[in-house]
Amino acid sequence: MISVCITTYNGEKYIYEQLSSVLSQLSTTDEIIVSDDGSTDNTLNIVSSLNDKRIKIFHHQKNKKYNHKLIRNMNYASQNFEFALKQCKGKYIFLADQDDIWMEKKVLTCLKQLKTHDLVFHNYSDINEQGELTKHYHYGAIPIKSTLVSNYLRLPFTGCCMAFKSNILKYLLPFPPLTVTHDQWIGLSAFKKSKVAYINEPLIKRRFHSANSSLYNKKETLLSKLQYTYWIYFTNLSVFFK
Repeated sequence: MISVCITTYNGEKYIYEQLSSVLSQLSTTDEIIVSDDGSTDNTLNIVSSLNDKRIKIFHHQKNKKYNHKLIRNMNYASQNFEFALKQCKGKYIFLADQDDIWMEKKVLTCLKQLKTHDLVFHNYSDINEQGELTKHYHYGAIPIKSTLVSNYLRLPFTGCCMAFKSNILKYLLPFPPLTVTHDQWIGLSAFKKSKVAYINEPLIKRRFHSANSSLYNKKETLLSKLQYTYWIYFTNLSVFFK
């Protein structure tokens, strides 16, 4: 059984296309965990309109205890992914963003690698808001390095390009309280404890647009970007001590 984790927040513009690309690759026994973070648009109505029993909708309640202004939104997004992971029942877990598109054979290609590895991470193609291809291979070279320290410094992992066996959840959960990059935490933890594989073939079309929660806001100052970078490294530092 496969569990696909998709966290949503006001994603009405692209969520139908994304879910359609995922559902076409799943069997009748698989599931999609849609964990919504309080959308105020038509996102959940669109999800429900698909009328597919494999889709299970959950409502994430934000933990506002760790409410640092600079990292608030990214921390909420990471909390949401952590909540979604806790709902999964599948042997294999795939992470997905609400605004991307899965390419054909993504699932089969990842499952093939998961026969001998605990986590797989693959390349992706860049598309713009209109779905137009802007770069076929995002990574020109293998992004994962050979040591935990070098990967910590590089922070190479992208969540929407990862799939892993559920048995490594014991290494991943709980996330550090102030986590702002759930994908780096998952990737680094898996690299330390398990066998990780990289697939150079692009298996999703990753959409880049002004609302991407994972991108810096163009209006951010240099100081705030430096502070945010500090939080990324600080919250992932505990991977060395777990």
